[in-house]
Amino acid sequence: MSRETNKSVLFGAISGVTLGWAAKSLASRRAGFLDKIRRIDQRIYEDGRTRAEKIQQIKLDVDKKI
Repeated sequence: MSRETNKSVLFGAISGVTLGWAAKSLASRRAGFLDKIRRIDQRIYEDGRTRAEKIQQIKLDVDKKI
């Protein structure tokens, strides 16, 4: 192989590794971000359900006293 071919192959290999690493890194960050959003959404849902149960219990207590 000529010197130019070696340079081209080396440059291609380095570029491929760099692009692969960047794509993996980006995908990892995106997945982490989506997991964080899902956890926040789940926490909000659970808090809302707990509050709804408390409100329902208060309504039942008020109905019993009336």
